[in-house]
Amino acid sequence: MQPFPEEEVAVVEGGAREAAELLALPFNHIFYTGGSRVGKIIMKAAANYLASVTLELGGKSPVVIDDSADLADAAGKIAWGKYYNCGQTCIAPDYVLVSEGRKEEFVQTLKATIEAMYTTGGPGLDNPAYSCLVNAHHYPRVKSLMEEALESGANLVTGGTTDDSETILPPLRWIM
Repeated sequence: MQPFPEEEVAVVEGGAREAAELLALPFNHIFYTGGSRVGKIIMKAAANYLASVTLELGGKSPVVIDDSADLADAAGKIAWGKYYNCGQTCIAPDYVLVSEGRKEEFVQTLKATIEAMYTTGGPGLDNPAYSCLVNAHHYPRVKSLMEEALESGANLVTGGTTDDSETILPPLRWIM
């Protein structure tokens, strides 16, 4: 099977400069995955050529666990979905809704699952299966969100150790 010809489909890696150059070209369709700030720029540029646009800007993806759920199975799927690519996917679960009666059991099951998946000496810090944040620009922002949550009374269940030199924030869970 041959790949698509470059004039039909091409992947271009880069940053803002490369994106600006690409957006000056007369595409028929633009597909973008990322944040809303850049999504707005893409929509404006696409309007110049009346190009159609697909924007995948992520969202708040809830997980609902009813009382009949197998918590070990649910925890495994949630941990994989959340921490795949360091949680940097648009469909990563953002929060879990579970009945008060099963909350503590779920929290402990999820904690054990995360630690089994990503601990080899410290949660996430030396495990090659766990990624770092995509760039150094986002690392302090995400780290400050964790610190703010803890200062506001969040209860850290697992993780929390950081490595500023590697932009690694290990898998962690807190509950409010």
